[in-house]
Amino acid sequence: MAPKPVVVMRHGEAEPWAGNDAERRLTKEGRAQAEAVSASIRQWMTPDVIFASPYVRAEETSRIVSQAFTPFVPVETLPILTPESDPRAVNQWCDSLSRSAILVSHMPLIGYLLQMLAGHSAAVGTANAFGLIRPVSDGKETAPRWRLALTARPFADPEILEAGR
Repeated sequence: MAPKPVVVMRHGEAEPWAGNDAERRLTKEGRAQAEAVSASIRQWMTPDVIFASPYVRAEETSRIVSQAFTPFVPVETLPILTPESDPRAVNQWCDSLSRSAILVSHMPLIGYLLQMLAGHSAAVGTANAFGLIRPVSDGKETAPRWRLALTARPFADPEILEAGR
């Protein structure tokens, strides 16, 4: 069976801090960022599902990404994708995924996750997305590393290193 690609994406630009971080909404720019990056993701893969943090800005980003696909991709809320979540738990969860997926979350979780899954360190701006492919295991390694295959940033051409479909 071919490996299932996964996109790890940060939410679009959100309103300034207003007392309750979980309820911050996307700005007009944040919505435009999410739409732009959705087009890049669509070039690279068609997900089976989108998993979103329960924070409003991540849910809004997820809905925008979902609508870039025909038919729309289902969105599920996943409580372990909040900014303060344990990246080791999310790493283990990612390793158990059997579907292609987009994960919409926050910093610092995204940065830790990219480092743990693919050994990739990068500045992660709003609505940045990183496509990862898990190699097919040869049974010798205990924790296969994921390969970085896509880097997508708003209003820029995506960098596609490996096909994701």
